[in-house]
Amino acid sequence: MALFLATKYADRQPDVVIALGEQSAKFIVTHRASLAKNARILAAGFNSATARKINLPADVIGVFTEFHILKTAEIARRLQPDARHLFVIGGSSEFDRWWLETARTDLAAFSKNYSTTYLEDLTIEEFAAKAATFPPDSIVLALTIFKDRSGRYFIPRDAVKQIASNATAPIYGPYPT
Repeated sequence: MALFLATKYADRQPDVVIALGEQSAKFIVTHRASLAKNARILAAGFNSATARKINLPADVIGVFTEFHILKTAEIARRLQPDARHLFVIGGSSEFDRWWLETARTDLAAFSKNYSTTYLEDLTIEEFAAKAATFPPDSIVLALTIFKDRSGRYFIPRDAVKQIASNATAPIYGPYPT
């Protein structure tokens, strides 16, 4: 891909490159000299911890997204002080799995107060069926479902909308959408 793009843009290198997601940021940083030597690079679609991990050069402009699932869980607890169950929902894509692992870490202490279940790597139909049987005293945290177990891709808010349509407990998410 780098060779193809270097050839394609040999006569007119871009002035700006927008790298959406960790992989595209890694790609442009790695191949910058041959693809866009003098371009400004804007990176977005991941958080600042990921940016540090991939060691973005100082001149890359980052627009990082930070989501705090623990804060969302604490709001849910205030709204549902009698809740006894915690369900955390996440999909099957690489990002979905990363988000689930992050949630496990961030919610470790919080989840000790609940009967906690992580629902992951299911089809959208299986997620919806599970949601239809949540005990009413449940807090449900929806992360992302970019892809389900069957390999179908989703816009996460649309996936959650399908799941929530039959849910028997409120579903919370850290996203404004």
